[in-house]
Amino acid sequence: MIVLYVIAGICCLISLGLWVGLLRRISTGQSLLAQDPQELVPWGLLDVYLIFAVSVFLIPLVFALIAGGLTVQPPQAPVSETSVLPAASNLQPAVPVEQPQPRLFDQALLQANSKVLALIIVFVYLYSRHRIDAHDVGLSFSHLRSNVKLGLIGFFLIVPPVIALQSLLTMWVPYEHPTLNALTADRSTLTFLAILVSAGIVTPVFEEFIFRVLIQGFLQRWAAIGQKNLSLILLGGQLTEQPAVETHKRMPLWPIFASAAIFALMHSGQGPAPIPLYFLAIGLGYLYWRTHSAIPAIIIHLLLNVWSLIFLAVQNSAVPPN
Repeated sequence: MIVLYVIAGICCLISLGLWVGLLRRISTGQSLLAQDPQELVPWGLLDVYLIFAVSVFLIPLVFALIAGGLTVQPPQAPVSETSVLPAASNLQPAVPVEQPQPRLFDQALLQANSKVLALIIVFVYLYSRHRIDAHDVGLSFSHLRSNVKLGLIGFFLIVPPVIALQSLLTMWVPYEHPTLNALTADRSTLTFLAILVSAGIVTPVFEEFIFRVLIQGFLQRWAAIGQKNLSLILLGGQLTEQPAVETHKRMPLWPIFASAAIFALMHSGQGPAPIPLYFLAIGLGYLYWRTHSAIPAIIIHLLLNVWSLIFLAVQNSAVPPN
């Protein structure tokens, strides 16, 4: 734990130094981040509704039903093959029987698989509908080095204040999360690794695509097109001309705040988490808005989740010594 607290302290110092430099740029009127050309995504509102319903609700529901069959049966007394019920004279008062519970290891792997499958289905659907490419979904590697660097800098700028706000709020409202309970209930190394893959790696990629690329990308399209062509908003489609972004004119910011609000609401039921997550999503949305790349946001989200899981595992002694 001491090592983790030292690392956290170093991260806070780096964050403080970066914020000082950032505020200096703001005070001198400099741009926080150069804006890449804004090519609008091709999908429409109906695509967003369909993809969100299938990937966030339908596919996880199917996998949840599958997970319900992967249970650990409680130990029972042996029963004779020739007798199902005991003799009446031997009946005992009913004793509550512990209900079988799904294995956490299997649950974590199923959740990861459901998100991967959802992404594959979504990409196939969008390609068949709109002939999307890697740039459309924010995964272009043309500026990979600069985007990775931006993600690392963004982590130190955004995450420490978000964690500080979360720690402050949990003084009044306890924080609850299914992953917390899972790490406490099952302390095996395999379960931790499965949760690390599911919640630490797959989930950030899935959520950044859904909330930043899919939803915020559509809202930016809507803001740029306006109400001029309702069919392009509802059904999507490639534009004959991409709206030019003037360097002296800022594009509307409301898509960032709207997608961040949806992201925060989807994390309701986790104590005060929606509040700090709203500010986290604003930062992630700003990076996507300026770069049209999901890579910086994925890196920040991934590092946050991995750090949180490792910290919780050590704190709860969830990883036994080898």
